[in-house]
Amino acid sequence: MGDRTALVVEGLARDAASSAHGWRVLRADDDGLAFAFDVGPRHLNPAGVCHGGVIFHLADSIIGSDANSRDADTWLTAGSSIKFLAPVRAGETLVATSRLRFAAGASTRWYEAEVVSGDRLVAVAEAQMVRLRSAG
Repeated sequence: MGDRTALVVEGLARDAASSAHGWRVLRADDDGLAFAFDVGPRHLNPAGVCHGGVIFHLADSIIGSDANSRDADTWLTAGSSIKFLAPVRAGETLVATSRLRFAAGASTRWYEAEVVSGDRLVAVAEAQMVRLRSAG
């Protein structure tokens, strides 16, 4: 396991909300991250498909993990959006990937994430991340 992968795994373990879902780190390198997640019955909404909030949480988690494993700074989400493109059912495995799209100065970065099930794109997300300034 590489240093960045270990950092991401440790970060997810400290994040109670994310670790409860069981995201698995597949890749952590300079190009970004990849997480996998098995959708179960507890993730379904009343329509019988994966709740959009769970998918958004996956996208937000991978973007936050990507941002916070690139350097020693702490990065927070300033804004994010997601587009849902296809429904997901229990038993499907989602794979989310993230990438740094661009940096605007030293304190703002834009990230993108894609979520797929097999060869089907199910969601795309983007987020603006800002560096947390230390108090003082």
